[in-house]
Amino acid sequence: MTHRRGTSRRRRLAWLLAAIALAGCGGGYRIRPIQLDESAALTVAADPLLGQVGLRRCTMAVTLNDVPARQLEVLPASDDFCLGFSVSSAAIALPPAELRALIAHGLAHLELGHATTLAAPSGTSRSRARGYTQARSHSIEEEAEADRQAARRLTAASGTAGCTALVEVLQRAAAEGERWSDWTAQHPLTPARASAARGLCAAAR
Repeated sequence: MTHRRGTSRRRRLAWLLAAIALAGCGGGYRIRPIQLDESAALTVAADPLLGQVGLRRCTMAVTLNDVPARQLEVLPASDDFCLGFSVSSAAIALPPAELRALIAHGLAHLELGHATTLAAPSGTSRSRARGYTQARSHSIEEEAEADRQAARRLTAASGTAGCTALVEVLQRAAAEGERWSDWTAQHPLTPARASAARGLCAAAR
């Protein structure tokens, strides 16, 4: 991933609107500034991954939605930022290893070009009722590809334990159900995903 300084004002506006729209999921807009402890948690979780793709010292933008829903999306560069996060406070409150795994999965989608692939607009009836229509849901195949890439990044960052956190966060998403509904609308969660991720971690040993 590279930061392209020549992006247009329209792309910057689209980035900001995407951040706000994603952050608006999970029960409404409760956007607030990120707190120091939250910023530190996000930075500690992201840094080992960003270092692998040459973005360790990059300037990141964060749109934080203070809601109980677990939601995190990694957004591509804008004019001013090399990377962005649209995240809920409840996602930042995850155990650090699980937060890193969630970031690794989102980052993998960008690395693999999934975020820029065109697709027909989609969205759940619940999200449409909130006035938010999800612009793009990833396919089952793309989710599997992103999990594989995330497993590699997590293993490189913190060994087998880091990779296992991907299994744990997927299991948590299944167990907590509705709390993850907006994230799973964007990232389909099949019953086999956690066990498949476990296999990826075992292969990485």
